[in-house]
Amino acid sequence: MKTFDISYTALDDVLFISIEGELDARTCVKAHYGFQRIDISKTRAIVIDCNDLSYVSSAGIGVLLSIYHACLQNGTLLILHGLQPKVRNVLEILGLEKVLLLKETFEEALEVVKEKIPA
Repeated sequence: MKTFDISYTALDDVLFISIEGELDARTCVKAHYGFQRIDISKTRAIVIDCNDLSYVSSAGIGVLLSIYHACLQNGTLLILHGLQPKVRNVLEILGLEKVLLLKETFEEALEVVKEKIPA
């Protein structure tokens, strides 16, 4: 049975999140509560590392969209990077690459943060 884990690292007003495992109906409650712990009002950008996210279901998509909407309401930049091909494919089939900011690498995500959020 695959699990799900989430970890955080804050640097000034940018939050770096790493998620790993499977984001599905069984793990989405843990993910939802993990994202709810974030004080978005004090965060200018959230960068989510998805390198170790091996699977996402419709329930997991709901969690990602929930954090997206919270960021949108607060004016917080949200970037996902390192998506596995099958996870990225799911997002693209749903047309979410037009809504979510997806980058291949951490470095590309950092460039967007530097560009959109000047020091």
